[in-house]
Amino acid sequence: MVAQALELIWTHSHRPISVDHLVAHLPTTRRTLERRFTLERGHSILDEINICRTSRARRLLSETDLPIKTVAYLAGFTSQERMRIAFLHQEGCSPARYRQQARKGC
Repeated sequence: MVAQALELIWTHSHRPISVDHLVAHLPTTRRTLERRFTLERGHSILDEINICRTSRARRLLSETDLPIKTVAYLAGFTSQERMRIAFLHQEGCSPARYRQQARKGC
């Protein structure tokens, strides 16, 4: 069940996705999925969605010249600010700073 949730997250997180969306596609309850996911992965489903989106954004930031607002949209964030918050939490820097560092080869 967790593997199925992960597959849905990593293939659909560039679009709006929620725990309720996952539960609708899996034969389980929300509480059961959340408990099993946290037990197996060590973090919440929402954290996994943000990890996936940040991963996609990192690739776009380092490989393209797209504006940061466009990268946020393509990565599945609802706003540039949401992406900035996720980056600060996961990477310890802003998306713009990440891009600069990635381009320098750091």
